[in-house]
Amino acid sequence: MSALFQYLFPQNFRTKGYCSILFLTILSPLLASKPNKLTFYCTNSYDYKDPNIACSNRAQPRGQRHLATSGQDDYLQGEKLVQRLKIPISYYWRNQSFRHAAMTSSKEWQVYFFIDRRLNPRATINLEYSGGSLEEGISALAHTISGESAPLHGLVYIGPKEMAHKISTLIFLRKQEISKEPLTSLSIQQKNSLRRREKESWPILSTPQAILERIAKKQGFTVTNLDLVPHDLYPETDLPPLDFTEKFSLLLAGFDLTYQLNPAQKSITLKPIPSPLTLTKTFSLRQKNSPQEIASFLKETYPLATIELNGKKIRVTSTLYTLDKVGAHLSDLAKQENGKITQQNSSSNETARKTYTITVKNQPALAVLGAITSQTDYTYTIAPKLQPLLQTHISFSAEKANLDRLLRETLSPVGLRFHLDGKKIVITR
Repeated sequence: MSALFQYLFPQNFRTKGYCSILFLTILSPLLASKPNKLTFYCTNSYDYKDPNIACSNRAQPRGQRHLATSGQDDYLQGEKLVQRLKIPISYYWRNQSFRHAAMTSSKEWQVYFFIDRRLNPRATINLEYSGGSLEEGISALAHTISGESAPLHGLVYIGPKEMAHKISTLIFLRKQEISKEPLTSLSIQQKNSLRRREKESWPILSTPQAILERIAKKQGFTVTNLDLVPHDLYPETDLPPLDFTEKFSLLLAGFDLTYQLNPAQKSITLKPIPSPLTLTKTFSLRQKNSPQEIASFLKETYPLATIELNGKKIRVTSTLYTLDKVGAHLSDLAKQENGKITQQNSSSNETARKTYTITVKNQPALAVLGAITSQTDYTYTIAPKLQPLLQTHISFSAEKANLDRLLRETLSPVGLRFHLDGKKIVITR
């Protein structure tokens, strides 16, 4: 009974927000019949004990604490997942828990969500999203609980923004190490075993220490310092097919940890994630805009990246998450006849003229600001000393409001002002 109480009401839920991992499944027939655009509306209040939920004018089964069920094999992975994330979607959530919104979304989209233990899936959300890509829609959903999303090979990770930007880099570096010194002592069979994609599951009330220990044991390793992982209790879970590196990295991400394989000792050592965590990639520029103009644009768009121009090549040092976005940005730019930078100004003006409908109920201003920027081509800047003000919770409703009004409704209640500088929202006091 004591263990059950800890699971239902963990200490970190009573103090700073419930932390858990949420895994979502079940293939929706809707996707097979309407693959080009997805729209659904759901306004029922969320009762955790209710075995059914009415949504999109039809009843859908839900409510299992064991969320990964028979549809597990139908999750999209690899290139299929990449293509699914590009489709346009619309959704509308009113007075729903994030858990329910994410669960229904996963069913509709065939996308597996891995929710970081530090986020609160029981938070009530109100959000309308229309016309953008599925990837942007998942990002907007993540922002409602002060999170960010990061697509990986077989799922979408949703967690704190900093970790969302790091997780793909962590997995990439750990996978590289399997082929490099000092791990060359691994046999071909061991390397193939580490790279094999397999399902993983654990029962209700499992601890992260036990899960990590079991995954390591399957590969013939022991974890030497599991005491670095604090106690927690997880729901019954079935993961989709993932390799060892992905499973271990995702589980450790919730504790800001990574690991090192020691083949000679057949052990795994847990360690803090190093900082900075970056990769470097060189892009060849084929756009009509001048290289200097493109470099200046990228520096403004990705202020945390190191960008160096060398003739018609540009060298970018950042996380893999950012490198992927830079690559997509440059690819889109190359496809446009007149160049992205000229188009961007036109797009920004177009965005400013668009109208939006949104209902916010007791959400941090930071989450609302993140949802706004995820649906536009704007970024924002704010002085570090003002950032704590964005943690203030706000509530408002706006119907057919333009960008200017949305920003005023979001920032004025917390004592902040703004002005637009091109496609940048400059926030001041």
